[in-house]
Amino acid sequence: MKISFSKEWLLVIIWSVLVIFLANIPYIYGYLLSTPEKMFLGDARSFLDTNTYLAWMHQAEDGHVLFKNIYTTEPHSRIFLHPLFLLLGNISRVSGFSLVAVHSWARIIFGFLLLLFIYVFVSYFVEDRFRRFFSFVIVSLSGGFAWLRFFPSIDRIPEAWFLTGWSEGNTFLTIYALPLFSLATLMLLASFYFLLRSFEENKTKYAVYGGVIAFFLILDHSYDVLIVYPVIALYVLSRFFVERKTSHFKNYLQKTGIFLALSLPAAVYDFASILLNPVFREWAFEASVTLSPHFIWYLGFFGFLSILSVAGILNVISDSEHPLFFRRLFLVVWAFSVPFLIYLPFKFQRRLIEGVHVPISILSVLGILFLLQKFEWKKKWAVPVFVLLLIPGNFTPLIRDMSYLKQNVSRESVAGFLDKDIYSALKWLEEKTEREDIVLADYEIGNYVPALSGNTVYIGHSPETMDFWGKWAKVKNFFHKDSSDAYRKEFLKTEGITYLTYTWREKKLGAFDPEKAPYLEPVYRNKTVTIFKVHLGE
Repeated sequence: MKISFSKEWLLVIIWSVLVIFLANIPYIYGYLLSTPEKMFLGDARSFLDTNTYLAWMHQAEDGHVLFKNIYTTEPHSRIFLHPLFLLLGNISRVSGFSLVAVHSWARIIFGFLLLLFIYVFVSYFVEDRFRRFFSFVIVSLSGGFAWLRFFPSIDRIPEAWFLTGWSEGNTFLTIYALPLFSLATLMLLASFYFLLRSFEENKTKYAVYGGVIAFFLILDHSYDVLIVYPVIALYVLSRFFVERKTSHFKNYLQKTGIFLALSLPAAVYDFASILLNPVFREWAFEASVTLSPHFIWYLGFFGFLSILSVAGILNVISDSEHPLFFRRLFLVVWAFSVPFLIYLPFKFQRRLIEGVHVPISILSVLGILFLLQKFEWKKKWAVPVFVLLLIPGNFTPLIRDMSYLKQNVSRESVAGFLDKDIYSALKWLEEKTEREDIVLADYEIGNYVPALSGNTVYIGHSPETMDFWGKWAKVKNFFHKDSSDAYRKEFLKTEGITYLTYTWREKKLGAFDPEKAPYLEPVYRNKTVTIFKVHLGE
């Protein structure tokens, strides 16, 4: 696995920069679409979720090490530890850069680092320069049958969103979407890489490296514990079954034990935090529902990779004498484990496909090269054909997201773009109110409140706002014209609400005019937004 920096790595860096540029085209487009009235806040894809990450960062910027859920009003203690958002929030605090800017740059930087490490990872399984760079290209850009969504008959199928709608199962979309996904995938690959090296080279230090990385991986993305441990266990058992050497098996168990000893405390901490904190328990086990669709949609999500990887798997298992057989066996084990992981009896099933695009892509390349050799196809025309079959799928979500941004900038919407008046009002809250103050807003405005002001919001994110639909009904009743002032005052008192935002979003909820309510005092006003302070008993 000798890599020449002067030539090979220069090509890898150039390709990585190109991929990062392609993944940022919708963001550049968003900034170009901004108007004097609407500002783009660096989010082209995960409109609701990104603000929750900014909210964690905001708490770190405020000086907290442990976080609480400020998208819900139920009392609970600070117990959530998230190293990535702790780091990014403190970078914002020290540098003076906005949370949005830091989060955006983190997406670019971690995406770039992920690509570089993917090449290291690929090089561990692929021996020559052409094959590993070909694998790198396929890993970094290949997609599935997302282009089918351009056909109305397909797009109308409810589950068709899965062809383009999920980032964690595709390397390019991971880089495109969020820094959390890029970093988690990077650490997932690194933990596997170092543990595999510890097995092969019988060096404890690599098991230590892998265990430490897995520790931070589990703290940052706790779902991944259900990827890391099962895949490692299956690989160790598979390798022993093939080798039948007790001495080797003892080495694997020893290195795995070190890996577990270093990483397991993070899993114990996460699990204990969830069990001891009812808010985080409901969020993790009840509210965050990401169930897997029918398996056929997974096949469509990976597209031709689904077929080509089978050829790669057959190529690997048919050549047990190959010098890289036991390395490649890991790719086979990971690929085989996914159909079982994604249907485990948890409500976050489809998250467990994270990272598997990498081994499936490498196996697909091995399959392609096997087919070239078997049928004596010429590389110079066959390889470009396979590239054209595999790559176009990832441009579909970019095109759709850019179309969505163009629509949103010219209509009443806060997805992707936020009215500058609303932004100014929320920044006023950040400067003039206490973080413990609870803000009542329409749920879409409420989604921005914790991210931009750091306040707790009554409702703002369906997974993180406990009893979201019950609270949403109460919010609509509050603004309904037929609700009495006695009801509204009791609601404000019971829920502990101290401020109310009044934008075009709240106006659409009902005919209630807060200007006429004696218990609501206007404390901030601009052209389109008013913020009221709650005064009960007056």
